[in-house]
Amino acid sequence: MKKHILNVEGIPGSGKSTAAVKLDCSFRAAGINSYWVREEAQEHPIGTSKLPRSNGVDSLANSYLGAWRAFAEENTRVAILDGYALQSSVRFLFAMNAPENTLRQYFDAWQKIGEQSASIVFLNVEDPESHFRQFLFPLRGENWCQKIASYVSATPIGKKYGLTGDEGTIKFWSMYQTVCLELLAECMVTTRIQNYTDRSWIETHLEFMERESK
Repeated sequence: MKKHILNVEGIPGSGKSTAAVKLDCSFRAAGINSYWVREEAQEHPIGTSKLPRSNGVDSLANSYLGAWRAFAEENTRVAILDGYALQSSVRFLFAMNAPENTLRQYFDAWQKIGEQSASIVFLNVEDPESHFRQFLFPLRGENWCQKIASYVSATPIGKKYGLTGDEGTIKFWSMYQTVCLELLAECMVTTRIQNYTDRSWIETHLEFMERESK
């Protein structure tokens, strides 16, 4: 496999970066020419630092698709992208309270661009409330919780539903995860929806990539 774009997705704390690093290390050890880019890294070819955050839903969607098309055409290796396919595009559109059909149209267009060269692994959190309250909030600390709550409450969808504080944060990410799973239920690109606590899939994915690279 000379080139491929593997998108590792999930809500905060689901282990996107941890899984992406393990995949990259496993691929390299197996002789696969891969690289990993963290979601918010400045050098990310199509990450959050290079994408607009405003100017309307349709304008945003077109900007995201343009960046994705350029990267898909230019990429020549096995790229492991932490949180781009959904987290750094669909999530922004969702936060702007984009209509369901707009999200579907965007994601369908995204898939058509990457149909021959991309795949998605979504790390599903079955109980987001426990995940946030028992794990993520204590792990990230008060400053992170306040920052995320402020972000959520300021979004159009946060204002629409009155999402504030810890409760609002949990509701926002629970709703976002539901949107992702609905989109992935009719996905055209190769997709794996995986319980976020089970990492045994990484070895299976390595075996698949090794077969494809021969």
